[in-house]
Amino acid sequence: LAILPLSTMPDGTYTLKLTARDTLGYVSTHEIKVMVQQKVVLPTPEEILQKVAENYQRTKDTIKDLQSTQTVTWKIPAYDNWEKTTKSHLWIKGEDKIRNEVLSWIDENIVIQTQILNGNILKVIDHNIGKTIVRNLGTFSSLFTEEEIDGLKEELNLLPANLDYSEVQSLLGSNTVTINFDESNINNNIYCLDVVPFKVNILISKIKVYIDYSKGVVFKEEVYDQNGDLQLIMETQDYRLIEDIWFPLKSINTTITKEDGVEIIQIITNEGLKINQDIDNSIFEIPKI
Repeated sequence: LAILPLSTMPDGTYTLKLTARDTLGYVSTHEIKVMVQQKVVLPTPEEILQKVAENYQRTKDTIKDLQSTQTVTWKIPAYDNWEKTTKSHLWIKGEDKIRNEVLSWIDENIVIQTQILNGNILKVIDHNIGKTIVRNLGTFSSLFTEEEIDGLKEELNLLPANLDYSEVQSLLGSNTVTINFDESNINNNIYCLDVVPFKVNILISKIKVYIDYSKGVVFKEEVYDQNGDLQLIMETQDYRLIEDIWFPLKSINTTITKEDGVEIIQIITNEGLKINQDIDNSIFEIPKI
């Protein structure tokens, strides 16, 4: 006679009130539960990478400069848990200006070394011995013509460990990119992409890329050599939403040596992060050479 909806649950379960008359004319009322599973439309690998590219571009457009106190720790657990930590004050402006002041591990108020990069020019000041070194980093590239460099790239056919996620079509045009569902967590919008170069690569056979699709960030990459052995893990953690962009405050890079499988771990953390402080160009000044 009638079907009336009573309630709807977030999981897609509907409670219905059913009123019916049987063949003898008796009327009965029943409550039934029905679960309706909605079809989930998953993003394609291209759409996942495009989300990353959009966040990358937004980061590039938003951050004009940044400064932080950076701690770098090196660990080799296999060598009696060897560990070394350095702390420094870091300033970055644009894509070609960096100043890094390395602090004494005995007294963090003392700067023992200053490193300044301005364009192709690198200046290193060792305050302990009063020595300054200035180098033009563009000299090496000037030893080769563009054709020779392109020829080397073609011959080696190296897939960089740090993929350029800003160039989605280029990445898709030179690699097979598929979703690894075994390593993905669809319910939490976490996707793992298997990136395999089209051409035979002398160093890398595959990179597993772990992406938080809701944030548009790559939080882990696993690089495998030609034998399929894991050789490098790059992770970023402790994300903060700063001016509408997701910024990691911590990164962990683990290199596995090919000869004996020893893990070399680098941990980088940033404290007191500030962005867009209009850092004065004078702190990056280097005398002409």
